[in-house]
Amino acid sequence: MHINEHSHRTPTIGLTPLIDVVFILLVFFMLATRFGAWQDLPLQVSSTATTPVASDSEIRHIKVLGEDRVQLNDESMDLAALRRALTTDNRQPTRVTAADDASVQAMLQVVDVLQDAGLQDARLELMR
Repeated sequence: MHINEHSHRTPTIGLTPLIDVVFILLVFFMLATRFGAWQDLPLQVSSTATTPVASDSEIRHIKVLGEDRVQLNDESMDLAALRRALTTDNRQPTRVTAADDASVQAMLQVVDVLQDAGLQDARLELMR
């Protein structure tokens, strides 16, 4: 009597479907995960024709120079000094511009300082 030895092998589980499922789960979790704390920046955009224009002497001007450096009315300072300077008057109109080499991150840091100080009238001017 001849016994076929190949028919007595234990069945193996294929790894290819398992790897497919793992990659599908990986893609799902990558798309469903929030990698940072996202928040909205409330900005109001209005037409220049309907916006009342204040004189230059009444407007506080902030120029973003770079990481942690700004100019407040032509006086250079860091963000901590800007935060202290903004606590005196929250209602004064403020214009924020950026230097040519300033990053978007530096601009957003200044916007965060303005929000923390409770500024009520701030305009971002983006130059091209």
